Amino acid sequence: MPLPSNVIWCKLKDIQFKNIFCKNDKTLVVISQSLLKGFKSLGKGFPKEYDIISLSASHPTLDDVKRIPLPKDATQVIAIGGGSIIDISKLLFLKILSEESYSFDELISSSLSLVITEERRKQCKLIFIPSIFGSSAEFTQWATFWDKKNKKKISLQNKRLIADTVYIIPELSQTAPVESMIVSGFDALSHAFDSLWNSKRTEESQKNALKAIELYIQLLPQLTKTQLSPLLREELAQASIYSAHAFSRTESAGAHALSYPLTLFKGIPHGIATSLTLGELFQYVESTPAQYIGEVRKLFMKRTVRGRGEEFSQLYRRFLEECNIKAHLRHYGVKKEELELFINTAHKQDRLKNMRPVLNKKKIRAIYENIY
Repeated sequence: MPLPSNVIWCKLKDIQFKNIFCKNDKTLVVISQSLLKGFKSLGKGFPKEYDIISLSASHPTLDDVKRIPLPKDATQVIAIGGGSIIDISKLLFLKILSEESYSFDELISSSLSLVITEERRKQCKLIFIPSIFGSSAEFTQWATFWDKKNKKKISLQNKRLIADTVYIIPELSQTAPVESMIVSGFDALSHAFDSLWNSKRTEESQKNALKAIELYIQLLPQLTKTQLSPLLREELAQASIYSAHAFSRTESAGAHALSYPLTLFKGIPHGIATSLTLGELFQYVESTPAQYIGEVRKLFMKRTVRGRGEEFSQLYRRFLEECNIKAHLRHYGVKKEELELFINTAHKQDRLKNMRPVLNKKKIRAIYENIY
């Protein structure tokens, strides 16, 4: 899958909205409310012709998006915020690309097969400025929404949703709570793992995944112990880019498939839900001859003097504890009898098809029980 062709690292003071965005485009800006409050210069920097929508949605629903008024004849969308803001912007942009010929529900149900001509795509511009680094939303053609009423995840996918330009401004993460940074970081870590044991993995995706994992196991424990320095913010941004380069070429797999019931039924934050099973999943694939197995184990063994000969699930559990993450489902209010619901829900997830070796229902049960 292609990545944005233009990725620009810069500082906030260097952004001149009046100059870097095309003045001839009718522009919709979707921005996080916390960013507008935390960085007064952001709101003042937009040309008065722009339509500004500020949102606080952390887990976007379709109803959130349907309430947003689209400016007439808009041809440019700028998203500034976390993964949820970016996902909302993708759906709005797809509606603009389709020249509002479809309802939001129709766009969701047919997003993958929806044909947007290259000529039409060139008439419009999509620009992402992430404020937190981990979901990789700024680098992919996917978006995720949650149907809380029917307890299901809704996915949006179209190749025309790759951004034209992504601006990486690490200082924007200053408005994000440390807890959000941790959740986002673990989401990116699980993206890297999911790309390793993926049926679509390539040599390049494996290299990027290993780089991401190496950085995250150094950086994530620091988030709970030290003040976030400018350097740490830059390193988190770089780690998320490595993860995005791996994950965007493979899609997610077992960790995400097993996470969805945890978020849908128990409200466990997505990034934490995806990471709880990583130790057990890695232990499951350790019997395969894949080259990355030894590399990942070495990276985790560097963190402990006890690691040699120890099961990977134990190594990983200590890593979670070092990051102040509860490692067992019972600590999140999960009851033993709820595991059956989780197993049946996870087993139906499309992302499970990407897992290698294949995860059957019996193994899914064992993984949930082992982290209970």
